[in-house]
Amino acid sequence: MDVASQWSRVDVNHDVEYPATTSEEMIIADLAGRGYLYSAVEPPYCSNMYGSQGYSHFIILDSSAGAGIGSVFDVRTSIDLNPNAPDNRIMKGLSAKWVKRE
Repeated sequence: MDVASQWSRVDVNHDVEYPATTSEEMIIADLAGRGYLYSAVEPPYCSNMYGSQGYSHFIILDSSAGAGIGSVFDVRTSIDLNPNAPDNRIMKGLSAKWVKRE
């Protein structure tokens, strides 16, 4: 069975600024506490570490997907707009839904 579908992405205007020294774990906990992520419990994220200079290219992905196969879900994403330390981190919030096309 071939299913035609696409991702529908929306800027949710949930941009939050953090000092460059804020840890990834603290940013994730804060965004989850604000309701911008589904959970603060280990959502997947990726970044590069540059030793004492900090980290860059920080992105968090969190999904509403349940355990059931074939369930409809969406993804909440937060992407650092300032990829270089020592600039403050501005985390841009996005939401994407999996849309089935008939």
